[in-house]
This record gives sequence, structure tokens and C-alpha cells, in this order.
Amino acid sequence: MESSVNLFREACRKGWSLGKKLLRTIFIVIMILFGVLSLLQIAFALILWLDSIGT
Repeated sequence: MESSVNLFREACRKGWSLGKKLLRTIFIVIMILFGVLSLLQIAFALILWLDSIGT
């Protein structure tokens, strides 16, 4: 009985650390996506601005 409880605790601990790694990875990916999108927005605004100056 005692060993199964210990195994369960160990599994919970491993699962929690894996979950934290997964959450961190997802967070980093979302931040990178937001960064790319904002860069694209800035580039698009710059292109439109330069186009309006040119004409």
C-alpha cells in the first residue's frame, strides 16, 4: 500500500514538472507569435506611411 502511494506521488511530481515545462513552452510560443504579428503590423504601417508620402 505504501509503495503505491509513493509511486502515485512520484508520478504526480513528474507530471507537474512536465506540465510546467509544457506551459512555459506554450507561453514562449505565444509570445513569439505576438512579437511576429506586431512586427508585421509595424512593417505594414511603415509601408503604407511611405506609400502615402511617395504619392
